[in-house]
Amino acid sequence: MLWIWFIPRWIAAARGVTLELRTNAAALALMIVGAAIVVRCVFDFAWTGRGTPAPFDPPRQLVVCGLYRWVRNPMYVGMGTFLIGEALALPAIRGEMFVTIGAAWVLVTTFILLYEEPTLRRLFGADYAEYCRNVRRWIPRLTPFDKPSCATDANVRPTCRSPEPDRHRGSGGLSARRDLWSCRFVRVAPGPGPGEGIPSPRAVRAEP
Repeated sequence: MLWIWFIPRWIAAARGVTLELRTNAAALALMIVGAAIVVRCVFDFAWTGRGTPAPFDPPRQLVVCGLYRWVRNPMYVGMGTFLIGEALALPAIRGEMFVTIGAAWVLVTTFILLYEEPTLRRLFGADYAEYCRNVRRWIPRLTPFDKPSCATDANVRPTCRSPEPDRHRGSGGLSARRDLWSCRFVRVAPGPGPGEGIPSPRAVRAEP
């Protein structure tokens, strides 16, 4: 919000010009797309990660869902996209806005390298290391990142939507279900099948 609202006004005040919004198709499209990306990322942080993008309330679970399956920092990409659209809509300070966007990219990248990524490696270990090997920091993938185990291992289940396991109707084992929101899976022990160590209701009632 700081970049979107205050920075253009500070620049305009420093230059002594009046901000005049001149929307055009390109500017409007970039701002809509950028805002949609940011809103979706905030939702993923709250719903999947059980936290917020703020450093003082980080997610409790690694967020590897939604747009994060294509690129590691989609929220920053969305914010930059919005700011580019805003710069196109403010011709009086367009040059200064582009310089500010470039400076912001340098600062954000420094913050990511020095604080954010080391913190995530410490918190999530091998999961985050595997994610970094498969998803780039700024350049989106052509296809979404999915762990190979999603479709091949019967003893895995997704953990980002619900902590409760999915039980396959008609069997005592746990089923694997592909979750389109996330590719974080944990291995679970298969339960006993029908008749394997589970007494029938009739047998239970017959016991003294």
